[in-house]
Amino acid sequence: MTRAGAKLARANAPVAKATRMGRCSSVGLVGPVLRVVIRFMGESGAADAPMKFTRITSDPRQMGGMPCIRGLRIPVATVVGMIADGMTEDEILSAYPDLDGDDIHEALRNAGRMA
Repeated sequence: MTRAGAKLARANAPVAKATRMGRCSSVGLVGPVLRVVIRFMGESGAADAPMKFTRITSDPRQMGGMPCIRGLRIPVATVVGMIADGMTEDEILSAYPDLDGDDIHEALRNAGRMA
């Protein structure tokens, strides 16, 4: 193995380990996502109220009908996955300047409804 190959293998070791442990698949994210959603819904009392999503859109002609934030081609699953990966709200907002905090909260409520 070349030096560059060995360096790349060392750099990718955490990713390979996480993949083997199931943390890089959508199945591996279910537990952390549900914990965040349950915590959020418990704090807001949203679990008792009927859910109406004004910021979540789904258009079969856009992103294959996948639920997105306000038609921005930013899938709800992407935002929820970022939360599950441990990103803070501020980090998500800096990565996607078109979003605001209410978009993130509604994405989490939507994920709770789907669970």
